[in-house]
Amino acid sequence: MKNKQPSTVIEAWYRLRDWLLISGVECLKRPYASLFKIRKASWNLTSQDLLKYPIASLGYELGIFLSKHNFELMDRLEDHDVLHVLLNIDTTVKGEAIMQWILIGNGKRSLFCLFSGLLSWLLLPEFRQILKESYAKGKKMRSIHKWQFEYLLREPLVVLKNMMNPADTLSLNKNIRPLRF
Repeated sequence: MKNKQPSTVIEAWYRLRDWLLISGVECLKRPYASLFKIRKASWNLTSQDLLKYPIASLGYELGIFLSKHNFELMDRLEDHDVLHVLLNIDTTVKGEAIMQWILIGNGKRSLFCLFSGLLSWLLLPEFRQILKESYAKGKKMRSIHKWQFEYLLREPLVVLKNMMNPADTLSLNKNIRPLRF
């Protein structure tokens, strides 16, 4: 009987923690878009529009991703879903944390990204090693956080993935100051 109680408490903590992270992001994303993405134009594309792009293109694969998850692009936050496709990361709490740490390693220093990264570091201690590895992965990648994804929707996904992961002999993101753990 004693083993059931701690397990239930741990499971309850995990559920609460996931709810806190998801709710926090849901509450903050619209104000974030309104305040910090005010100059960014919306793509005005639906998942069905994206499925009309050439097969195997970034746009087509984004359309598949959105349809699979029953999502639509959020105005001025379209890049987020593109990053899920480019980085091949799921939409779980763990996946979102991994993506934020890849972006931090890649040089993205937005308030939202840093806040999400810090929150995931604090609330997901069992994933810290994975988050460190994600940071290192982002550091090794070509800087992608400033790519204009709207103009890359017709490009083959495989070409874009190859562009963001250069061979070890190519220069890495040496201008990005490392974060200390």
